[in-house]
Amino acid sequence: MDRKGSSVNVDFINPVINSVKNVLSTMGKLPYIEVGQPYIPKEGEMSCGVVTGLMSMVGRRAKASVALSFSEPAILGIANNFLPGEQTYIDCMVTDLVGEFTNMVLGDAKRQFEARGLFFDMSLPIIIKGQDHLIAHNARAQVIRVPLESQHGVFCVEGVYEECKLPNSSS
Repeated sequence: MDRKGSSVNVDFINPVINSVKNVLSTMGKLPYIEVGQPYIPKEGEMSCGVVTGLMSMVGRRAKASVALSFSEPAILGIANNFLPGEQTYIDCMVTDLVGEFTNMVLGDAKRQFEARGLFFDMSLPIIIKGQDHLIAHNARAQVIRVPLESQHGVFCVEGVYEECKLPNSSS
């Protein structure tokens, strides 16, 4: 998908980052998350993690998608804070947790978007697992990626936001 020349809506990603920090600090018991410098990934650049939760959002005025991509040390550290027993590898419980965190983050971000007059319907989370995977977003606008770091490791948030051109209404 050609994204050259499209603009980046950084106002879209800020509520998502706030939600990541909120959800992972309360539910994932991460007291500190450092937010890195946002950047535009190169076309075809692989995800920053080995397991990713991806959700699409569609509304009358815009469509968007957001991905949370975790390195193995980051998600295992979070899982060990959240799940019973010791998690030493990414199994179905850990991938389910990625889906749950993605859903909680986007649910919280959706509340913030609605306060600004942006209303979306959200998909269920899709989980992508494996080293060097691509994330396919549902919009043509430019993707923005924000690296984050916790005491357990690196993860990132990726998002894309595209305003929809509504047809003229005669009603």
